[in-house]
Amino acid sequence: MTDYDRWLEQPYQDKADRDDAIDAIVEDVLKEPGFDPTNSETFLQAIDDAVLYSAVEKIEAALKSPKPHFAELGSAIYDAVYQYCYDMAEKEAVKRYDDGLRGDDRDGGDF
Repeated sequence: MTDYDRWLEQPYQDKADRDDAIDAIVEDVLKEPGFDPTNSETFLQAIDDAVLYSAVEKIEAALKSPKPHFAELGSAIYDAVYQYCYDMAEKEAVKRYDDGLRGDDRDGGDF
């Protein structure tokens, strides 16, 4: 590979490295109580934040079948809560990643 090829490819490699780092941080953040969808307080907070509107079609389908499919209903609710928690964890991971790039200098520094 020539230097020119490496130069052209570098932004794509940098983005892939950033995405991989953020994915790893997301997995760690999802284990924290405020982001863990299996934590009852987090679960209820997600529901309180009206997260179920994102799953309204699945919920209606589960409730309107001749015999309600409670397993499908539960799955739809959990999936909506998980996606909410994942989205929140991803935002937090990006923030932590970006803060790490800036370092601990919170006063504006020389940047």
